[in-house]
Amino acid sequence: MIGNDIVDISLFGSPACQHVRHLDRVCTPEEARGVRKSTNPSISMAVVWAVKEASYKLFSKESGYFHFVPRQFVTEINEPVLTDGGRLTVTYDNTPADVQVSITKNWVHAVAVRTENRNVGWRVRKIDRSGTSEPIDESRAARLLAAELLLQFCGDNFALNFAEKIPTVTKQSDEHTGIGISLSHHGAFAAAAIAWRDDIFSNDTVLEGLCSTSTA
Repeated sequence: MIGNDIVDISLFGSPACQHVRHLDRVCTPEEARGVRKSTNPSISMAVVWAVKEASYKLFSKESGYFHFVPRQFVTEINEPVLTDGGRLTVTYDNTPADVQVSITKNWVHAVAVRTENRNVGWRVRKIDRSGTSEPIDESRAARLLAAELLLQFCGDNFALNFAEKIPTVTKQSDEHTGIGISLSHHGAFAAAAIAWRDDIFSNDTVLEGLCSTSTA
């Protein structure tokens, strides 16, 4: 299982992200203090939101979808991660998720997994709205990106499908593969991420190793 979330930083600027009511609604008291003390509160708030959303997607796939209450996802506050990116832990119902955070000047991206022996691939792309034909919408942009990611890592025998709006990866035979996939979009950006364990594929299945790709 995997969850990912993308945040367009241009839509996460202060003062809204620093408003006490917003912080209290989204953050635990420790998280709110960490955001306020950060050298860049807007980016730090974007990180907190992204890791909670990514973790929610992960846990809801495991347990069945439930109402998202951000304060129930407790972030291990770490100033370098909040401004520079890296790894941190998010806990929900006493269960930890491992979250990788990547930050550029334009976006914050978070990928959450719960199993340590996961291989992960992800991609972020700016949504192209400049075409002369009908503009691409955010959901379609994320689906196209996921399809490209699957082709890059897994080849053309794997496809993106949806089971009750939940994205899944199947083979051409409609057999479920054990590959986790997550889609997200926000503002000008779409993102997709996949994860797999080393032990779930037969010897004739070839997947690339750990990789992260992105375009600003």
